[in-house]
Amino acid sequence: MHTQTITVQDSTDPVIDTMPSNLTVECDGNGNTTELNNWLANNAGAMASDNCGNVTITNNLVNTNDGCGQTTTYTYNFIATDTCGNSTIEQAMFIIVDTTAPIITLEATDLTVECDGSGNANDLNAWLNNNAGAVASDNCGNIIWSNDFSGLNDECGTTGTATVTFTATDGCGLTATTTAIFTIQDTTNPIIVEQASNLSVECDGLGNTEALQQWLNENGGASASDSCSSIVSWSNNFNSFDFDCGATGSVTVDFMATDDCGNETMTSATFTIEDTTAPNFVETLPQDRVLNCEDTIPTVINLTATDSCGTATVSFNETIEDQSCDNSYVIVRTWTATDACGNENSHMQRLFIEDTTPPQFVTNLPEDLFINLEGCDIDNLPEPSIVEAIDNCGSVDITYSQTETPGDCEGKFTVTREWIATDSCGNTNAHTQTINVSCEVIIYNAVSTFNDGNDNFFKIEGINCYPNNHVKIFNRWGVIVYETRGYDNITNVFKGFSDGRATFNKNEELPTGNYFYIIEYEFSVDGVNSEILNESGYLYLNSNN
Repeated sequence: MHTQTITVQDSTDPVIDTMPSNLTVECDGNGNTTELNNWLANNAGAMASDNCGNVTITNNLVNTNDGCGQTTTYTYNFIATDTCGNSTIEQAMFIIVDTTAPIITLEATDLTVECDGSGNANDLNAWLNNNAGAVASDNCGNIIWSNDFSGLNDECGTTGTATVTFTATDGCGLTATTTAIFTIQDTTNPIIVEQASNLSVECDGLGNTEALQQWLNENGGASASDSCSSIVSWSNNFNSFDFDCGATGSVTVDFMATDDCGNETMTSATFTIEDTTAPNFVETLPQDRVLNCEDTIPTVINLTATDSCGTATVSFNETIEDQSCDNSYVIVRTWTATDACGNENSHMQRLFIEDTTPPQFVTNLPEDLFINLEGCDIDNLPEPSIVEAIDNCGSVDITYSQTETPGDCEGKFTVTREWIATDSCGNTNAHTQTINVSCEVIIYNAVSTFNDGNDNFFKIEGINCYPNNHVKIFNRWGVIVYETRGYDNITNVFKGFSDGRATFNKNEELPTGNYFYIIEYEFSVDGVNSEILNESGYLYLNSNN
């Protein structure tokens, strides 16, 4: 027996009837797994057959080539295997590509900031770094932002604008853009650091233009600052000056501080021209005078005045102030210079009219007298004289008084008569008459030598008041029989005896008969001035002879 064994084998590879196809899909950011799995499950469209039976197609990942972002090229082997293990391999690629640019989901936003004077760098950098608030998305990966900022175009102060394009770029270089404007603006007014100050100046009569112009040029003393400008310009609305009295007046001026962007701030102040200076008199001013009531009153002087701020007028007023009497008074003359603003300058002249002249006596004035008064009776004095007086400015009143003053002994006294002439102002003129009175001595003209206690000596009563006396006794032939000085009725007396003469011996008793006596005595009131008084008569002597 022959046994033939015939072995049938399959050594023929399957045939790929339909080649697997590459598939390119748009990146979905998640690996496109669904599309990949579907592509793989469909064997990339490949179809195969085998001469001996069924064919099974499998795949395996051969190579992965990452691209940008999440794009990838997957290379797969598609293997057609028959039941005998014969296989045929074909490759196909699953390609994930990114052709979609990022999507701007929130556009960049313009930003306007207030100028800070330093370029607002913080605001600008924050705006740029935040992509002006723009937001973008991409289906395949991350986004990188960039911008084309190069600088600000300068405007006023440190303001300006920049138009910036913000670019969102994905991993594959696809871009999307959004544009916004960064603006630095200045809407803030300058700040008044020092307010304008009012100024008052004294009127110079010419409008005080120099002082006004300086005040305007200095902006009333105001100062200002600005956060966005280093330079602030000033202007004012001064137009004209409204004058009041004289060349005075006031004007309120608005001073405007303007920055480089035209923002303005105002401060106001008032310039005032005032007149507080009184006018000045031109002529020499009349001064106070003292006049006697009989003097001529000076005429009123016409005064004029000038004023630094305009014209001045002078008014005059005169009043009389009564004093203590009719002839004494004060004339008050007042000149008042007034300018247009009411400032006044007054000058006062006072004329003091006085009556200081006493009345004058016009009659003969009684002179001092020495009177030997009989019986010492004051009523025997002469009657007072009639005295008259006149006054230079009025009437006169005359008063009379009389006083007696005892002397140094009972036989002497003084009578003082005084006439006082008084005018209405109390000025007086007095005249005094002094009457020095000497009482006549009393002479007892009988002497007896009989020592009987009666008339034993020649008694001259009151002679002791006149120690400076001289007593002389003569006989009937005129011969001095007795003479002495300082007769005193006590120790120095005549008792009928001779004191020694050519015809008689001393102490010789004189014969009975009539004798003649002469008595002289000096009358003095003040011890300096004196008058010699005389007494004479007959004396009877009764003696033993």
